[in-house]
Formats: sequence, structure tokens, C-alpha cells
Amino acid sequence: MSSSLRNISTRSAKSLHGVLIDLRDEKPEELRIEFHTLPLIADLYNNNQDEEIFETFSRFALEGSIQDSNDLYLLIRSYLRTKRVDEAIEVMTSNLDAVFSNRNIIYEYIILLGKLGNYSKMNHAVSVLKERYGTNGVHAKVLQALLISRAPPDEIEDYISSMKMRYEENAPYEITRAGINSKSLELALEYAEQMQDTPRNNYMALRTYFRTGNKNKARIIIDKMKPP
Repeated sequence: MSSSLRNISTRSAKSLHGVLIDLRDEKPEELRIEFHTLPLIADLYNNNQDEEIFETFSRFALEGSIQDSNDLYLLIRSYLRTKRVDEAIEVMTSNLDAVFSNRNIIYEYIILLGKLGNYSKMNHAVSVLKERYGTNGVHAKVLQALLISRAPPDEIEDYISSMKMRYEENAPYEITRAGINSKSLELALEYAEQMQDTPRNNYMALRTYFRTGNKNKARIIIDKMKPP
């Protein structure tokens, strides 16, 4: 922290959202805290200090002062972890350039817009993602958003084909994940049947069979997962 801030005693100043108000003079003077003097967002996020992230960085986020898109991503994930959906959308709307420069943030933006029913902005974000990143931008969260928004069947099938191109043998897992998270259980069940026998795939298949009431198939998976 800068020397000018250290020299203000705790009795003669108050802090409000990153601004110190010097109360020693008749006319209060605002001394704005420099962003680089604050804790690292990554450290706070990894320690589950979500309230401190919100209290410390919300103003900076809305002002567009968080230049590192990875920091912005962690802040948004922190908001979502604490169910601050409206605040997360507000931050994204205030930082669209940063949103569209980071695939991970675009995925979160697309899925939130889908859940909120803002399909025009969701489809625009999907188009930007495709234009900027091509096949590398294909992701289960985009399929999830398309399923939630009840996109036309041919659009869903086209996106599933894109996922098969990107993920190849792991595509059934990613498609099943999108199906489960969007409550498209028939799709999840279809692709759960196609997954290879691996611990991760078996866990996803187990989730699918429990959700769809397939107790016998779930029991078979459980037996496979038991140690010898």
C-alpha cells in the first residue's frame, strides 16, 4: 500500500469500497486506493474468500479497471459460486471487450444469458465465439445453453457434430454433460450409452442413469466401480 495511505490513521479515516475518506480536515478528501495494492483475486478465490472479492473488487469490475481477463473470470466465477447472478451479468455487460477476449468468460456469459432467457444476446455471443475461435470455441456449456433455449433441432444437431469434431472420443462425455445440466435427459441417456469405460465416464453415466431412473444400468456401473 502507498505511503500516503499508510500515513492516515485508522481513527481519522474511513474506507468505503476501495476509497479512503480523510476526515481530519473540514472538507473530506478522497484518496483512491491503487488497484495494484489490493490482494490477488486468484489467492482470494482459491481460499474461497468470495465475500472479500465482492466487497473489494465490485466497484473496480464495474468500472472496467480489472485488465487481466483471467482475474475477471475468477471474479465472475466467485459471483456465481455465491449465487450473485445479476451482479455477474452486470459485470460482464460492463466489460464486453474483456468477455469476448476470453473463451472461459464467453462460455459463462452464454450459459447465463440462456438461463435468463436473453436469447438474442446469447445467439450473438455464440456467433462471436464461433467467429473468433472456430472449432476451438466449441464447448459443452454452449450446447447446454442451446438446449435450454430450445434452439431448433437442426441447430442442435449441427452443434453436436461440431463437438464430435473437436472432442473426438471424448465427445459422448461432453454431450452427456450438456444434456444432464440442461435437463435434456433423452440426449444424455443416448450419449451415456456411447461413453468408453473410464472412471470419469462411469461417474457421468451413473449420474445419468440415476436421473433417468435406470436402476439396473446404474447398478452395473456401480459394480464396475467397486475395487476388486
